Amino acid sequence: MIFCFELNIKIKSFLMVFLLLSFFPFDLVADTEESENKIILAASLIKSGKINKALTVYNEIIDGDYKEDLKARALFFSASVYDSYLNQPDTALLMYDRAIKLYPDSKITPDALFNMAVLLYKTSKLKESIDFFSLYLKKYRGTIRFQSAKKWLDKIKFEYAKTSGKIVMSQDLKVLVDSSKKIVLVDADKEIIITDTSTGKILLVGDGPFAIVLKGDFFEINGDRKDIKLLTIESQDGIVFAGERKYRGKINLYNINDIIHVINIIPVEEYLYGVLPKEMPSEWSKQALMAQAIASRTYALYMKEVNAENHYDLLSDTNYQVYGGYEAESKKSNAAVDDTTGVVLSSSGSLISAFFHSDSGGYTESAENVWGTKQPCLESFKDGFSKRKKGNKWQLYLSYGELSRIFGINKSKNVIIKPIKMTKSGRLLKAIIKANKKSFNISGYNLRKTIGFKKLKSTLFKIRHKKNGIVFNGTGYGHGVGMSQWGASKMASLGYSFKDILKFYYKGCDFMLVSSANFR
Repeated sequence: MIFCFELNIKIKSFLMVFLLLSFFPFDLVADTEESENKIILAASLIKSGKINKALTVYNEIIDGDYKEDLKARALFFSASVYDSYLNQPDTALLMYDRAIKLYPDSKITPDALFNMAVLLYKTSKLKESIDFFSLYLKKYRGTIRFQSAKKWLDKIKFEYAKTSGKIVMSQDLKVLVDSSKKIVLVDADKEIIITDTSTGKILLVGDGPFAIVLKGDFFEINGDRKDIKLLTIESQDGIVFAGERKYRGKINLYNINDIIHVINIIPVEEYLYGVLPKEMPSEWSKQALMAQAIASRTYALYMKEVNAENHYDLLSDTNYQVYGGYEAESKKSNAAVDDTTGVVLSSSGSLISAFFHSDSGGYTESAENVWGTKQPCLESFKDGFSKRKKGNKWQLYLSYGELSRIFGINKSKNVIIKPIKMTKSGRLLKAIIKANKKSFNISGYNLRKTIGFKKLKSTLFKIRHKKNGIVFNGTGYGHGVGMSQWGASKMASLGYSFKDILKFYYKGCDFMLVSSANFR
């Protein structure tokens, strides 16, 4: 077996029967004294080795007129017998499955789901085992076997990754959601647990709200000083309110340069729930949303590798990708995340930097022309799907006075911006700016950055010098590298699948599956 705490399976199953019997009072187990005696009788028969007679008793309960909870228990115990004593795992799996589907509200159902996941692993059905452990963690957070289920899941995903040749990577991301305060209010619908992150020592358990204030080098919680520089906040239901938003997962509070840094520790799939509705309208086609989910997952995990030595992996704004937390989620975009769980884009076995943008304007850009480094799968090519008749053309007027202020030069009556070099896509690669008999060169990317990414929507523009200023007539929105979101929407409306969309925008990319393990 894969964990040192496991017992011999027959002994373990035998103990499970009696532990469950002792854990639940008899007035909950049976609706009559007769049914109570049947459960006790079956357990005694197992103890004395009369396995078939015990199964007969359980079947009488399963087929008889008894409470649902009792019937669910009988199914559970029968499954344990078929697995442990009769070496019939397929029958055991059927019994567990019946208990889970027929009696979802029974107190025994979490244990049936857990045991079924373990048995699927034992019978080498790794992918199915992963699915059932994932379901357990999603439905039964905070139960007595929750941490054990996490260990099983990590181990099985690691084994699955090794046997299938997939990428193995840690599931959790560290997202910086705030870094501008000296006080943070934390709260939750359920009980809050605050721990010292460095030692794991529990500092407080109780109902919020808690006002956490930075006092010198240390934190103060509701007026009580704690000589600690790093706190972890979590709740029983896995959702924490911190500052202005609710977040899944945990919240870490760091004291960095006398400012509280609020970092959301969250599994990548749950992080994506809060990203997709912020990056792509939830009412768009499911195939476009699925393409966005894979691009966003790949980008997030790629940045996790890039920022491996930092306190955080990602920011929550447009410098990375926008993350809105729990309240930003929508059912449709969550479904797109779930339907692509673990799928990423790769090249030669490594994650690609899966950049994306709003609108290519009809021609994508290479990463090299924007950030100076050639990167796999990020080429410049014609994009007919982003040639919209309306909506992607824009105009920006800036007076010479505004331009003087923006570029930090003495106010000039005439500022000249002259293109020096254009890219294959028609975007500005390099320009010269002249004013007051002085001049300097600037890259197209830095020109856009200096003026403002929202004002100068792309570098795909023409310049017209007017009497009092400059007019930029442009097309598209964003840097143009990777997937065009409007193009993805158009492709989806024409019947293309999410795979078609991603293969079109990330030339030469492969699809791979990431698995949860302690990668770093």
